[in-house]
Amino acid sequence: MRFALAFLKKLNEKNSEHKEYYTVFVQNQEIKKNIGRILIALFSAIFCFHFLILIGVIPYTIVWGGRLENLQQMYGFEAVSILLNSFFLFVILMERRCIRRYFSNSVLKVILWGMVVLFFLNTLGNLNSLNQLESIVFTPITFLIALFCLLLV
Repeated sequence: MRFALAFLKKLNEKNSEHKEYYTVFVQNQEIKKNIGRILIALFSAIFCFHFLILIGVIPYTIVWGGRLENLQQMYGFEAVSILLNSFFLFVILMERRCIRRYFSNSVLKVILWGMVVLFFLNTLGNLNSLNQLESIVFTPITFLIALFCLLLV
């Protein structure tokens, strides 16, 4: 996490050397391809995780900040989570040209920026979770997703 914060700090520095490094790093298609692969794997795993919660294999008390009170709430929140993560997976697959594009490049960029903001806010939410497991495990994951989406923009 410190590496990512240090990296982002360097991006904001006025030094042209860092700007050049950032430009080369972000424009490197091999790096973008690998970031896309990682995001596809993460969103697929997250989809499976939420599906397992939905069918009761994993207890719902470890998600949504530990604030879900009953099964009805869990079904609603998990349905939304599965739909959103499916959409995010769909967006990454389109962005990496693994499937046909249904959105223009500019719309994909706006969606990716939205994902950056959403996952950054989700990272802050995970830090404030009532469930320690959620804080420890999912905070770094959501931070990495936010960072990787930022690098794809």
